[in-house]
Formats: sequence, C-alpha cells, structure tokens
Amino acid sequence: MKDMTLDTNTHVVTRDGKPIELTAKEYAVLEYFMRNKGRLLTRSQIADHVV
Repeated sequence: MKDMTLDTNTHVVTRDGKPIELTAKEYAVLEYFMRNKGRLLTRSQIADHVV
C-alpha cells in the first residue's frame, strides 16, 4: 500500500497520515508482510517470525 508507512524505529504505522493502533503481534505480522512484499509465505514462516 503506497499510502501506508511503517517506522521500524518507533513501531508507528500510519495510513493517509493517520496513526493506526496495533498490538505487538499485529505490528510484527504487518512488518513481516511488508518486508516480504511479493513473496509467497507459508504459515510456518509467518509463525516462526511472529512468536
């Protein structure tokens, strides 16, 4: 998503300039997906990353 930003230093996610409240686990899943954009991820890969 071009209108979504994720700051890995502060763990702040914004969309259209508005902050989005996420739990630690939700943030970890989103970060993993964004770092692996365009890749097919298995449940195991996601589960291994998001503990």
